[in-house]
Amino acid sequence: MQALGQQSRVARKVRAYLTKTKLGLLFGCRRRAHIQTEHGEALHAVHCTARKQLLIWLRDKWAAQRMAARNEHGHAKRQRWRASFAQADRPQILRDMLPQIPVKFARAARDLLAGWHVEEPIVNEPSPQAYKGTGTMFRYSGSFSMIEHQPSLDLLAAGPSVDIDLLSAGLRNAPQVLAIWDDFQSWMTELGNKYRFERVSTALELHTEVTLQRRVPSIHLHMMFDTRDSAAMRALAPYLPGPCTRMLRPGRQVHLSGQSLAFRGCKPHISLDSSQARGRSVRRALDQGHFYLQVEKKGSIFRQTTCPAYQTFTVSPDWVTGLWQGDKINKECAEQHYVQCKRNIRAYCENLKYHGQKQRELYIQQQQAAAAELLRPLQKEPVELPEVTQLFLPQFTRPMHRRKFLVLNGPTRLGKTVYARSLFGADHTYETNCSGVLGPDMREYDVLRHRCVVFDEASVHLVLKHKKLFQAPPAEISLGHSATGMYVYRIWVWNVALIVTSNVWTTELEQLAAEDREWLEGNAILIQCSQPLYRQD
Repeated sequence: MQALGQQSRVARKVRAYLTKTKLGLLFGCRRRAHIQTEHGEALHAVHCTARKQLLIWLRDKWAAQRMAARNEHGHAKRQRWRASFAQADRPQILRDMLPQIPVKFARAARDLLAGWHVEEPIVNEPSPQAYKGTGTMFRYSGSFSMIEHQPSLDLLAAGPSVDIDLLSAGLRNAPQVLAIWDDFQSWMTELGNKYRFERVSTALELHTEVTLQRRVPSIHLHMMFDTRDSAAMRALAPYLPGPCTRMLRPGRQVHLSGQSLAFRGCKPHISLDSSQARGRSVRRALDQGHFYLQVEKKGSIFRQTTCPAYQTFTVSPDWVTGLWQGDKINKECAEQHYVQCKRNIRAYCENLKYHGQKQRELYIQQQQAAAAELLRPLQKEPVELPEVTQLFLPQFTRPMHRRKFLVLNGPTRLGKTVYARSLFGADHTYETNCSGVLGPDMREYDVLRHRCVVFDEASVHLVLKHKKLFQAPPAEISLGHSATGMYVYRIWVWNVALIVTSNVWTTELEQLAAEDREWLEGNAILIQCSQPLYRQD
């Protein structure tokens, strides 16, 4: 109890000190700023009322002029013209009636004209009439988005494929882009001071899709803001007087009118909406929006923020993965941010490496398919070999415990490998390079797909070392043996055709012991090739 009493006395002293010192004055200034903001919101409500009254006056005046021009009378006629006012060209009507507008509606008329002057974005996106919330991300585009920069135009006209990073780097020095960025920063600073934004992030980026479609450099602007109070001020909340702690409520809502949202006559598109999130999810959604504008994405030109990532908030690796999946950032940028996230670094970086490996494999497969299509017209019909049609292939039409393998021996450039591949088709043939090795690599062999295995340039020693494999028994065969047995794998080759192609089979055969030579002669069908195995006519 004594310790609790001492803590209470210390807390009271801290509160009294903070109240008397400059920190208390600071929060007093925040309180006055809050009162000024409330006064500004009240003035905004008055202006909204004036605009509504002006619209009513304009509608009634326009309806009266229409009725007078047509010599119409009656309440029903007046109501019909009032209803059609919504579909009329109200900006033009307001400009025509400016000399007749009462003085009390002069400011409201200027605000309405400025709000109605809205440019169309470069892409068809919905724009809000107003915004009320704790934070969001806006995207701006309009006529200013089309950049007249001759070096960039020359780069786009050079060919269909364009280096986006090179194009973005060139636009950083374009005078038009620099002027837009300076205007946007000034406008954003004024807006943030007026509505007391806690955190602000802005970015100017290349609109890649529109740029490549129209072949003209096109940009858009991003603005991310929120009113979340800073962590330092929330940490001081227990030591502050009651009036000051009320200023630290998280998620203070702001109301932005259509005129306040417009930049250079362009209204924004809301590209981030966290209205469905609750509690901590709101903060994480806002943090993710700020991180999105701080990352050096493809097409990024300028970036600026008041809340640097990794310093003012933590970053989830899933955010980085999402940007990488959407092709917003490259692999090097993703790896850099995974390291900065400091969470499951090895798993995420290995995923990057594995993706690169699989991407290369898919590319090779595509190149192989393309090469096969190009070479298909050059292929010639294979010749008919009696040993193949009468001795080798009939083995696979009836059940057998063991089958003989085929050996095609002869000089190079006779088409032995192509002939072996043609017996069962390239799609159903597994080909492995056995030149200079004593063990075939059959890890990619697929029993559900392959009906034939071609051992290209296999030696007699390889076959003798794997007798069970070349006998093709009705049992699994283990390969990849080593001292530890770490890389052993099993395959099934029963009723699968095994073909060996070689240039020196007979030479190697003569150098073997009599027992080995006898085994090979008894288990192989040897064809000595001296002529091309394809028709030359």
